[in-house]
Amino acid sequence: MALTTVGSLVAYGGLSGEHFFYAREPVWKDKRLLRFTPQGVVDARARRLRAVASEGDWHHQDVAASAAAVQRAGGKVTLGGHGQLQGLGSHWELWALAGPGAMTPMEALRSATLNGASYLGMEEHLGSLEVGKLADFFVVDGNPLERIEDTAEVRWTVKNGVLYDAGSMDRLWPAPAPAPTLIHEVARGDLEGGCAAERDGG
Repeated sequence: MALTTVGSLVAYGGLSGEHFFYAREPVWKDKRLLRFTPQGVVDARARRLRAVASEGDWHHQDVAASAAAVQRAGGKVTLGGHGQLQGLGSHWELWALAGPGAMTPMEALRSATLNGASYLGMEEHLGSLEVGKLADFFVVDGNPLERIEDTAEVRWTVKNGVLYDAGSMDRLWPAPAPAPTLIHEVARGDLEGGCAAERDGG
């Protein structure tokens, strides 16, 4: 069985898919990303000249179509990445796999979950929602099977059976607690209700 890990955002041989998504997403305005990443870090990556090309000229689309062909021929494709942008990069990789002429949303989601677990030899513990497996998953608003971009509409994150609010990372269950203050929040001092020190009673 052929096995391949696809990281299409920086696939060589043509126009980078990274530029495709940066040209279409106002990343520097993404409130959730900015909650966890300093504005300056985001600006340095996201504020760039936009690459302009015809739809069929983007190389990541060819790579995704090839990956779909491998999977449909009996191979196994897993979603990869190069750390292009924390928080959104893996979603972009997933959306690329489900792009024009490539995988269906279900095929892409399987590449990002169960196929990866199988590749690591951990399919008995990860990759799907089943009794007895590790409780590591997230819940989204919307339906990625109908609109793959809904994968980024994360409402809740469950890590090791603990439930978090995805927008703030406040712990919701079993023992509610606010998320720790991040260092850039202290420097910025613009959290709701005053600066971080004031919020924490300092």
